[in-house]
Amino acid sequence: MKEKKQYKKKRIIILSVILVVLTAVGITLYFYLSKRTFTGAWELTVNPEATQSTADEVPESEKAYYVFDEPDKYGEGSYRTYYGGGVEHFTYELLEEDGVDKINLGSVNLEYKITGSRLFGNAKIELIYPEQTDESTGEKIESIVYVLEQAGAPDYESSYDDFQTDSSLLNKWTSNERTVSYYYYEIPYVQSIEFKDSGIMVVHYKSEDLALDRYMYYAYSANNGELTFSVVTDKETKYTATYDFDADGNIIFSDDTSVSAVFGDNIFGYFTYYTEENLPEPEEVSGDEQYFTE
Repeated sequence: MKEKKQYKKKRIIILSVILVVLTAVGITLYFYLSKRTFTGAWELTVNPEATQSTADEVPESEKAYYVFDEPDKYGEGSYRTYYGGGVEHFTYELLEEDGVDKINLGSVNLEYKITGSRLFGNAKIELIYPEQTDESTGEKIESIVYVLEQAGAPDYESSYDDFQTDSSLLNKWTSNERTVSYYYYEIPYVQSIEFKDSGIMVVHYKSEDLALDRYMYYAYSANNGELTFSVVTDKETKYTATYDFDADGNIIFSDDTSVSAVFGDNIFGYFTYYTEENLPEPEEVSGDEQYFTE
């Protein structure tokens, strides 16, 4: 009888401890999920600069998403935009001006308001572009309000069943010979292409001069020197290219029918793409000579 009482007492203590732990976890999750913060993924549902449709009328290929990482103690952090099969990386800063909470996304300080709760799945952000005066005409431009709603970021790296891959392609290939023309300037950028065994091809554009850090995701199929690929958000539009390898094992593309979503030219062109160990040093030039062309 005494043993039964001791057993019941122990069980009550154990249940009490479990209840306390679950309560603490619940409270922590509640405050974490209900606090009003930029951190997390959001869908741009109201964009006054674009043709307006309700969120459920916009096809997935035309939806835009923002994913904000946790800011540091100074209010600075990084964020990514997802649109049309592309992911671009930026930085942001949270600040306060005249008692008003604002966020800088790179060009202007926007007032913001966060409502709802992540806990209940109805969190929403209003980004308010300030009223402006056109310096040339003196005309006042009304403020613009963008709306972001709590969402999940799209997955551009899902595996695809209907593809073939060439094991000789499964690597990361880089060209540091590419440039983009801007008036009288030729601005260099680095482009790398990674072929994955999941049927995903990732094209990365990187340039400090252009403040560019963008990834484009394609579904591809490759066999016997023939490559077919499509942006992951537009499988109907197919591009083709041929590829071969030089004596050093570097890859050369040709017959490229694609159009780059970043610069409007061919994705591959006729440039040589090198493995990391074979990548040559870029030509060293200084000053305006790096950009100026006759």
